[in-house]
Amino acid sequence: MDQNAVVSEQIDDGKRLFDALEQNGFDVEAAYWLRDEGTGDWKLYIVTNERSKGPAAAYKTVHKTMMKLAQPVWLDPFDIVITDWSDPRAVAVRELLRQFPGPSLTRVGGRYVNDVYFDAAYIYPFLKEHKPSSIN
Repeated sequence: MDQNAVVSEQIDDGKRLFDALEQNGFDVEAAYWLRDEGTGDWKLYIVTNERSKGPAAAYKTVHKTMMKLAQPVWLDPFDIVITDWSDPRAVAVRELLRQFPGPSLTRVGGRYVNDVYFDAAYIYPFLKEHKPSSIN
């Protein structure tokens, strides 16, 4: 992946992936692209309670679903991170979504949220009308 920017095709394909996962019963609670400050690499984080069933099973489902998407797909399976609400980055994303609710992608850069630094991030709005199940 280009270390300088996430291109619109990658952002769009992330959304296509989440839609396909949801159609297959995989619960995507939040998602965001995050650039690592040290390496400049972009990773697509998927926040889900499916991880509790085992990370390997969750990754397998995500990769199988990604391979079924109409080609070309601007996603690399090695750039996908599956996490849950125990991850401080996910908690910070939740806080950002509370601060900036709405139907559009949220761009964040050069900012600390809940002691987590975001060099650069694109945060998808919650994919469901209701709050994620594990948010209080």
